[in-house]
Amino acid sequence: MGLCLGNAEAEAIKHRGWVTGHFMPEGDLHYSRDVEIKWGKHKAGEKSRGYPEWSAGDSTTCTILISGKIRQEFQQHNIGVVLENEGDYALFGPGVPHRWEVLEDTRILTVRWPSGPK
Repeated sequence: MGLCLGNAEAEAIKHRGWVTGHFMPEGDLHYSRDVEIKWGKHKAGEKSRGYPEWSAGDSTTCTILISGKIRQEFQQHNIGVVLENEGDYALFGPGVPHRWEVLEDTRILTVRWPSGPK
């Protein structure tokens, strides 16, 4: 297998933050139908696409806070949580309606599996 070195922040600009997933060119090491990885860099006040509507995907998702502060809400659990300490995370399964709002400039790492068209 090959080797790929780079900078997630620089490369993520091309794909809305995503650096690995089914949407990358087949044959590239970044291509995967098993997992998606996102380097998220968000400014205070940003909200999930379609906000205030809820989004629910077909993948299990884990969002890990690197720095900043982000609020994630989960509709069917009637809960909102603020990730504010380095390493705080939210892990949720497929079909869980959710949305988010950035409270401070934030960096997150998101991993979703499996990867595939939504």
